[in-house]
Amino acid sequence: YDKADWTEDGKPATLPTPFYSSTFIVDTMLRYIDAGRGSGKPFFASVNFLANHIPVQAPDAYIARYAHAYDGGWSALRAARQA
Repeated sequence: YDKADWTEDGKPATLPTPFYSSTFIVDTMLRYIDAGRGSGKPFFASVNFLANHIPVQAPDAYIARYAHAYDGGWSALRAARQA
């Protein structure tokens, strides 16, 4: 994942730190839209998220909230959800 080839206009993209693909894709699209606002030309955009295919699917802060969610095991979690 850290070696994915992110490009913009055929050149290596500058990735922000911290990097999360979905945030990067949306922020880049917003930048494109803002840049072309006054042109009067039509604009077509396709926003395609990669998070469902890349093993690192969520930012660390989000993952940390669930760090102990499965400590009791599957049966305990299932029973808690059912209750």
